[in-house]
Amino acid sequence: MKTSGLRRLGVVAALAAGVALALAAMPGCGSDCPTPEQRAYLNEAEDWADRTEAGYGDLLTIMGEVPSRPEALIDEEWRRRLRRVLDEVDAANREMAALEPPAGAEEVHRLVVGVSEATIEANELLWQGVLAVDAETINRSIERRDKALPLIEEGIRVMERFCE
Repeated sequence: MKTSGLRRLGVVAALAAGVALALAAMPGCGSDCPTPEQRAYLNEAEDWADRTEAGYGDLLTIMGEVPSRPEALIDEEWRRRLRRVLDEVDAANREMAALEPPAGAEEVHRLVVGVSEATIEANELLWQGVLAVDAETINRSIERRDKALPLIEEGIRVMERFCE
């Protein structure tokens, strides 16, 4: 795995943190916005962003072991740790994507679903690459994650102006 790939994973984690911060700032947007339904949905989105950020942190830690210990890719314990993190991140993404957004939160949900789908696809590619010990597939997983970056950035902007 390229060092730049780890750096890009770090950018994704930072953007997930940005989504969490944008969501946390929303309570000051007025008494009638967000509605109670929107607030409940946005609380779920904040939990999703927190879980995603934590998962990416764990993923960075685990994948960060590979440059100094390439044999980790074939180590069963290392693979179990990676699989656990990927499963946790995928579960958070599936749960969030399955939610029915309240009226007014459709744009937020569209972006969340796009990020979730890209993340799940990237995680599957990563797992396939690890099982095959194939750096090209692992790097393709990072490229797939990169395609979600504009959606995350757009999501942060949407959150910032949600109640305007």
